[in-house]
Amino acid sequence: MSVDVTTLRANFAKILADWSETLTIKRSTVVYASAGATETWATSSTPSGAWQPISGAAQRAEAGLQVKSDAQVFFATTVDVQAGDRIYRVDGTWGTVNYPKVYIDHITAFVTTATGEPA
Repeated sequence: MSVDVTTLRANFAKILADWSETLTIKRSTVVYASAGATETWATSSTPSGAWQPISGAAQRAEAGLQVKSDAQVFFATTVDVQAGDRIYRVDGTWGTVNYPKVYIDHITAFVTTATGEPA
């Protein structure tokens, strides 16, 4: 049995059209100099995505690391989202991407939500 990826992605695009909002993905850049390291955050992209709270928390455990996410953000497969990125909503809520998971028809970014200005 073959899977029609084009149809799956088109169906997901219809869902995003109904439930998504414009989000801002920011990525950090670190510049090293003799005075030390300087980190800056710049907008990477402004894709549409569907932000959904997770009932309870999703946990991912690896050797020496345990991460708890309290929201998941759904994106089209064309969106470049990486662990450590920050996703900002229009209402000022933002979250740090703990890990993205790529599926055949979409990407789910598991995030830890925050409010206020990041340091």
